[in-house]
Order: sequence, then C-alpha cells, then structure tokens
Amino acid sequence: MIKFKKVKKQEVLSAILCLYFIFLLTPNYLEGQLLLGQYEDEAPLGTWNIFGIKNATSLAMGDIPFITSSDCSVALSNPSLLQKLPKFNLIFNSSYSSVSLAKYSLINTGVLFTPKNPYLKEYAFDFAGLALKLKEWAFSLSLSLLESYARPSALYEYHSGGSLIYSLSFEQTGILKNLNFSLSRKINKLLSVGLGINYIFGYMKKVIEEEWGSLEISMSDEKDHDFKGFYLNGGLNFEISRRLNMVMVFRSAYEKKSQSKSHLRYYSPQTETDIRIDAFAESKFKQPLLLGFGLSSALLPNLKIALGLTFFNWSKYRVLFFEEERARNFRDILKFGGGIEYAPPLEFFGRKINLPLRLGFSLDPQPMEKPRSSYLCFSFGAGIRFDNLALNGGISLGREKGSGDSLQARKIALTLSYSL
Repeated sequence: MIKFKKVKKQEVLSAILCLYFIFLLTPNYLEGQLLLGQYEDEAPLGTWNIFGIKNATSLAMGDIPFITSSDCSVALSNPSLLQKLPKFNLIFNSSYSSVSLAKYSLINTGVLFTPKNPYLKEYAFDFAGLALKLKEWAFSLSLSLLESYARPSALYEYHSGGSLIYSLSFEQTGILKNLNFSLSRKINKLLSVGLGINYIFGYMKKVIEEEWGSLEISMSDEKDHDFKGFYLNGGLNFEISRRLNMVMVFRSAYEKKSQSKSHLRYYSPQTETDIRIDAFAESKFKQPLLLGFGLSSALLPNLKIALGLTFFNWSKYRVLFFEEERARNFRDILKFGGGIEYAPPLEFFGRKINLPLRLGFSLDPQPMEKPRSSYLCFSFGAGIRFDNLALNGGISLGREKGSGDSLQARKIALTLSYSL
C-alpha cells in the first residue's frame, strides 16, 4: 500500500532510496554488473556435471557411476547393470561435502567482498533404494538428492555509537530430488538393456535484505522457484568377453520448470510508506543431453579397472528467468574418469570376507566459455562385505584450475547395502 501526503525532507530521501532499490534489482543492470562466472544462482554446488548419485564405490573409482554395479544406485545412470546385482538389494547412502566458492550473487561481484573464498559444508542423506531381480527382468525404485543450490550466507553490519546504522544480508537455499523407477532386461548371455523413468522436484530460494537503522528503512528482495521435470535415462551392457565389459548410456534433454515468485518490498514506518511489488511468472532451465561410454575389465580374479567418458551437451543449455532469457555462454564438454579396485581374498574366523580397496581420478571441465576451468579430482576408498551386509566408504579431493580462484571440492560418501 502506498500512502500520499505532504512532501517532507525524509519522504524525498525515502523516494530516492526506493528508486535506487528498484534500479538495483533490475535484471539488465545485474547482467552488466555481476560477472558471476561459475556460480550462477541455478548452478549445482561444486560441479555442473552431475550424473546419477555419488555413492561410495563410484566416488572412490573416479566418479563414473555407470560402469560398475555395486548396488541399485546404478539405476540412476545405467539401469542395464541391475542385471548384475543379487536378487534383492537395499541400500542407503549418506555424504559430507565441503565446497569453496568465489563469486556468487552479491558476494565478490561488486557489493560484498570476502578476504578468502567462503566454504559451504553440507551433510546429506542422499539416497535410498531397492532392487529386485526376477529371471531375465530386474526392477529398481529409489529416491535421491541430486543437486544442492545452497550458498554460504552473508551478513554485513555497520555500527556507530553503539547503534546499528546499516545492515545487508544474503541467504540462498535449494535442493533437487529425484524419484526413479527403472527396469532392466537380459536379452542374451552377452547383452542387457535398461531404462529409467525420472521425476525431479525441488526448490530454490534467495533472500536479500537491507536495513538503515537510523532512518528505520528496510528493503527486501525475495525469489522463489518450485522445480518440476521429467526425463529418461537408459543404458546398454555388452559382455565382450569373460573379462571385458562395454557400456553405453544416455540421459535425455529435459526442462526443469518452475512457477516462480518475486517479492520486492520498500518499508519506511516514519513516512508510513510500504511499497510491495509481487510478480509471478514461469521460469525454465533446459538441461542438456548426456551420453556416456565406458569399459571395465577384470585383469585378474581380484583386480578390476574401469574407464569412462561422459559427454554433456551444455551448448544447448537455456535459461528463461521470469520469462526473460538469460545469457549462458556454455560449451559442450567431455568428462573423463577412471578407477581400479583390488579385493584380496581374506578369511575371518574361518569365514570368507570381501575387503575391496579402490583408487580413482577424474578430469571434470566446467561448461563456461569464460573463464575456462576444470576440476582435477583424486579419490580413494575401501569397503567390507560380510555375508549379506556391505559397508563402503569413498573420498574425493578436487581442485579447480583455470579461473584463478583456487576453488576446492571435497566429498565423503558412506554406503550401507543389504543383499540376498
């Protein structure tokens, strides 16, 4: 509600601040002022290149989840490998991630500056699923946390004479979940195929607030997105020989849609001014087609290696933000990863146990044309299987080069599975 009355000096100041506030939040101004680089608001935390879930095994072997079949989480990237699982498989995955950022929203883009890169640390219970195998058919149902849009929050305060003169705060949260149903069919002794149906849903929320304590003026900008989408993923597994497997996978291009909301407010109780601007519009984030190819080989009975290449068609990525197209100058990229697993035969009180040891690496280029950057990650992990129960752990340590920001991405995953 806007109330008009005789103009006073304070009201003139309030009006000027209000116009400045609206101008500051104009999208065209933001595009020219904020060179966000890697961390656009909708960017997943860490890397843009996410395919499936990073369980402990795939994380330790170079983040190539579509080549090996340690549990039913493989359905998110290559459902054809469900054929290699036991008749019943139930798993739970949890993770801890620590990611550094340099430029995002108001941080280090011309408004607020930090002396060092801020870190965001997250704990997540990010996967629960089960799989059943009936003769030549296999089925899987799972719920997973695919992406996080959270950012380190920021608060700036200026005090004088024991009073708060000015404050500016920023906060962004968000996640993307995935409900997956997959099926797999064994065609013959050498070939199996699989298809997954995925429904994604989630949200992203960003809030910026400013306050002038002496003038009792406050301004706020709040953006809300509720994501929904649908895509297919599939795979093929071909046993070239008893010791060599070849896989090919895909994820269809799809749109992550949102009925988005924007709330702008200017409030001054001294002048009885309360201006609210509410907007509702559709936003779309067109996600790229993904193709993958991999080989795995059992060189010895207890030694396995895996190599994988993933193509992300990021040049087709498009963003429609509140019905306005945003520039995203992205390029197609190839992500490469590989790993090795050694499982020596062991016995414990006369009973055989499985104790696999794993090492891996990945080269993960980011899709931005400028600056061009890549994460080089090294990983390792181990596990233990005793009868029907297995516990695996994996650690990945990544460092980014190319942007000059010395970003880091670290992740730990712990996977518990039960099989019959």
